[in-house]
Amino acid sequence: MTTRTDIHRPSVIQPEDYQFIAILHKKIEDMGDVYLLQEQRARFREHLEKTGGKFADHQEGGKCHVCGNSLIYSLVFYHADTNTYIKVGNDCADKLDMGDPALFAKVTKAAGDWRKAKAGKAKAEGLLAERDKLAAWEIYNSGSPVNMLYEEATIHNMVSKLVRFGSLSQGQWDFMDTLFEKIDNREKVKAEREAEKAAALPCPTGRHTIEATVLKTAVNDTAWGHSFKMTIKTTDGYLVHCSIPSDLQLFEAEVNGEQVQTVLKRGDVIRISVTLTPSQGDPKFGFGNRPTKAEIVSLNTEVDR
Repeated sequence: MTTRTDIHRPSVIQPEDYQFIAILHKKIEDMGDVYLLQEQRARFREHLEKTGGKFADHQEGGKCHVCGNSLIYSLVFYHADTNTYIKVGNDCADKLDMGDPALFAKVTKAAGDWRKAKAGKAKAEGLLAERDKLAAWEIYNSGSPVNMLYEEATIHNMVSKLVRFGSLSQGQWDFMDTLFEKIDNREKVKAEREAEKAAALPCPTGRHTIEATVLKTAVNDTAWGHSFKMTIKTTDGYLVHCSIPSDLQLFEAEVNGEQVQTVLKRGDVIRISVTLTPSQGDPKFGFGNRPTKAEIVSLNTEVDR
């Protein structure tokens, strides 16, 4: 065994003579997405450019300059008197009271999270490939869901859960199929809606009894309590936005042979008397006031009630 005589041997190290610079990882090329490791490497390079120093040559690369053990994470210290750097393992740095335990824990956690995410992504991509849904993987990698349409954003979020948890329920896989069907049919549906709007009659003015299909409902909180709203499509094609009459906010109806209490759902057909005012920006859209004489014409039994 060769007796060390270099200035960095453990028996003569004076911690106060060493400046902590950064934490490096042995395989940074494989972990380029770990921001903290990128930041630490950039910090070391910036310091190296200023000093023009070099690593001590008493130990081969990839090993601790104090104890000689192999390293994955290296704590890099600068020795100004010799203009050299040494790589030290976390255990040796702790023994010499030279390390930064909080930063080391933060860096190793970030690297561990990255490894888990990488494994999760590989598994998710494989599961999507098995189900012939690599289009979902492309959506996931195409950017933030904030800038996506509803279907793409929902698929992005589903793949994110697949990456994180490793599986989706059969119901979620089926829902993904539905979302892709909507994406595939988007242009067709858009054309159909434009044709329907072109064929629709303008919204009239005044008091009218109308029959219409419910498109959507909403409950809004106001200073005066809950406000129940709906958007409906009349048999003449124009749309109306108005309050849901109190008779239809909660009502009893027969569904599949049973009497149940329910509320209006998309696809229900109703008849009401309402005062109409066409929108200034769209003559085929109107606002309804004082809806009365509400009747259920038919219920959409394909939805849960």
